[in-house]
Amino acid sequence: MTDEEAGYLAENLWLYRVRRRMTRKALAAGVTEFYTYRDYEYGTAIPRHEQVALFAKRLQTTPEALMQKPDYQWLVRNYRVRKVLEYFNLLQSRRQRKAVLDILRGLQRP
Repeated sequence: MTDEEAGYLAENLWLYRVRRRMTRKALAAGVTEFYTYRDYEYGTAIPRHEQVALFAKRLQTTPEALMQKPDYQWLVRNYRVRKVLEYFNLLQSRRQRKAVLDILRGLQRP
C-alpha cells in the first residue's frame, strides 16, 4: 500500500462508514479495538491487508475501492449533511460548538 493509498483509505473508511450509517464500534467489532480503528480513520495508523478486506466486506465494497481517491460528491448532494454543516459553521462561540458536538456524540451511543 502506497502512502497515497493509505491516505485515501483513512478518508474512505470514514466516508463509507457514514454512508452505511455505522458507528466506529460496529465497524471495528471483531476486527480490531475501537481505538485502533479510530487511528485508522484518522490516518495515524495503517491496518493490515486482512483487516482492510474485512472492513470492505462490512462496508459492502472492495478493498481496492477503499484505497482510491474519495468521492465527496454525495456529501454535497445530501441536504441533511449540508444543513448540519451550515448550522455548525454559524455558531458563534467555542462553547456552542462544543455543546452541539456533545449532543451529536450522545446520539451515536446506543
